Amino acid sequence: MFRRARYVKPRHPSTFQELNIDSLDKINISFEVEEAFNIDIPDEALGTIKTVGDMVEGVTKLHSAKPPSAIPTPSN
Repeated sequence: MFRRARYVKPRHPSTFQELNIDSLDKINISFEVEEAFNIDIPDEALGTIKTVGDMVEGVTKLHSAKPPSAIPTPSN
């Protein structure tokens, strides 16, 4: 049967292992993050991301490296 998931509020030092996120989950999360922030996470970088903080830091670096013209603005 289904087991009840325990909710854990993620913190920057939380590891994906602590949050019960496996490699397939990490790939799916990376796809969602890429789409949400209009960035491309290099495949080789996925193996180095171990914590929520690692993901935040990587997204921040990738997003800030994009030229302003490449970042879409919301349409009215």
